[in-house]
Amino acid sequence: MYIIFTDLDGTLLDSDTYSFEGAGEVLACIREQNLPLVTVTSKTAEEVKHIIREINISHPFVVENGGGIFFPDTYPGEFPRTQPDNGYYVVHIARSGIQPQDVLKEMSSLIGIRLRGFSNLSVEEIMSYTGLSAEKAGKAQQRQFSEPFVLPPGKSVLKKIIRLSHSYNYKIVMGGRFAHLIPIDSGKGNAVKYLLDFYQKQFPDGQVISIGLGDSYNDFDFLSITDISIIIRNKGRILKSVKKNWIISQKQGVEGWAEEVKKIICP
Repeated sequence: MYIIFTDLDGTLLDSDTYSFEGAGEVLACIREQNLPLVTVTSKTAEEVKHIIREINISHPFVVENGGGIFFPDTYPGEFPRTQPDNGYYVVHIARSGIQPQDVLKEMSSLIGIRLRGFSNLSVEEIMSYTGLSAEKAGKAQQRQFSEPFVLPPGKSVLKKIIRLSHSYNYKIVMGGRFAHLIPIDSGKGNAVKYLLDFYQKQFPDGQVISIGLGDSYNDFDFLSITDISIIIRNKGRILKSVKKNWIISQKQGVEGWAEEVKKIICP
């Protein structure tokens, strides 16, 4: 039984157009085999709900770099069904006593540099940074677990921000466009560990083989856990520190995603 864990931007979605065109045949193959396709992303729940409706899948999904997992309310299996959210149950991977927006504000004051997070960027500014439409930029602001922010230049500033975040029980993960402030016990890897345990209980008599796909350093957290780990080329770059047993796609973006998944599940 294959379980597919995938990043979105630059992986299943084109990094410029946010389209999954080019993966249609493979997505159909996944649906035909009823394989769990779990998105693991820095995006918000509102963004992901829209995307999975378009892709036509109905499985759990991980949002905001592992801050929470959303299970469809009719999904089989054992998971906490205590926090409903418009047709989903939400599992928090980590909780913090102070909100990430407040942490970012305090850190800005302490280092003397204004750190501009999504909560204080305008919709127009987010559109400019990301290329999203106004509607999608608005969905990107609806955050529950994390705060993406524009990273100021300079390695020394980054080191200072990282050290300071730890004093609040938070950490910094680097995405494709932004740095992300998330609770220290959060992360894509912890969310994927939770889901692997969930699926192994779902299929106790069968072998569960996990496939992980991502394109940036904040995906290493869960690619280090999956049985088959695939780095998707994004605009031709190859990331450093890739493990020897990881697969590197030949094609870029969604085309690379489709080609590598097809080799495994739709030969």
